[in-house]
Amino acid sequence: MAKAAAAVNPWAGYERAASNRICRTIWLASGEVGTGKTRFGLTGPQPVFVQSLDKGLEGVVEELVADGKEIYYREYDWAPEEGQEFSQEKAIELRESILADFNHALKYARTILWDKETDIREVFQYAEFGSPMGNNIKDYAKLNQRYFNLINHVKSVPGVSFGLIQSMKDEWVVGDSGKVNPNTGEMKKSFNKSGRRIKAGYERLDELVMTELHFRRENGEFFIDIGKCRQNSQLMDQSILAMSLGEFGQLLVPGSTAEDWK
Repeated sequence: MAKAAAAVNPWAGYERAASNRICRTIWLASGEVGTGKTRFGLTGPQPVFVQSLDKGLEGVVEELVADGKEIYYREYDWAPEEGQEFSQEKAIELRESILADFNHALKYARTILWDKETDIREVFQYAEFGSPMGNNIKDYAKLNQRYFNLINHVKSVPGVSFGLIQSMKDEWVVGDSGKVNPNTGEMKKSFNKSGRRIKAGYERLDELVMTELHFRRENGEFFIDIGKCRQNSQLMDQSILAMSLGEFGQLLVPGSTAEDWK
């Protein structure tokens, strides 16, 4: 009697989604100076590794370390706006150093914090273009692809949280200058501040992260405004009192414990 043919699995070679929740997040933190963005990142699962260009750890990190938090950091010198001579070659060298440290941390850290992504993005732009910006929007394709690959690589490393802090800047808009062009008779245009503050850094970062957070301080109290939140949609558009990343993580992944985010 002939043997029945073995059933063929039509999904062989594909990944099957699992139901278990991983206690980590990839978040974008924006907010004005002194609103708690760095401290939030430092309270993530340990070891924590900070890549800092604004050298803002002093006065923030000491208490956490005294309480037993395992935190490592690497500070980089970057200040082209101060008139320092900063060649494209030096920017490339700095970018590669940042990436080497980042890849090292992916093997050993549970939380990586970019303080700030705003500055690291500028380093990448200087390395790519030799200046803060390219000559054409097409120039950004390669640079943006680097960012996509970098953040997606973190997603493929289970258990590693990644925080990217963005500064705030004034928004400029095109408006009427109040002066007429004598040759055309049309009103001249000018750039003016809108009065709004917007994020400074890679403008599509909110698409790549899992959670988007905005930090603010009002009347001596600290708050976190939750925007996009892939891990728990019920948290979206809520404003909560500031808390540690470990405490916030328990909201992100219901049923997780403080130990899971330690």
